[in-house]
Amino acid sequence: MLTEAAAPTGIAEPGLLKDRAYVAGVWVESAEGKRIPVTDPATGEACGEVAALTAAQSVAAVEEAHRAPPR
Repeated sequence: MLTEAAAPTGIAEPGLLKDRAYVAGVWVESAEGKRIPVTDPATGEACGEVAALTAAQSVAAVEEAHRAPPR
């Protein structure tokens, strides 16, 4: 996870930033260790990175979402 020191400046609650994918109740990294940069749409500045899930991980995440009970 991002540490407060690694969080972009100007973020009011850096503890809310996550850099992994939440799948079936677990925070996961990319199986290949790849990352995707995230930019702030208001400024165009880089504001973090997230896990670049593989196709298989993405399919598994969607399947898990379909199995989740409705809220």
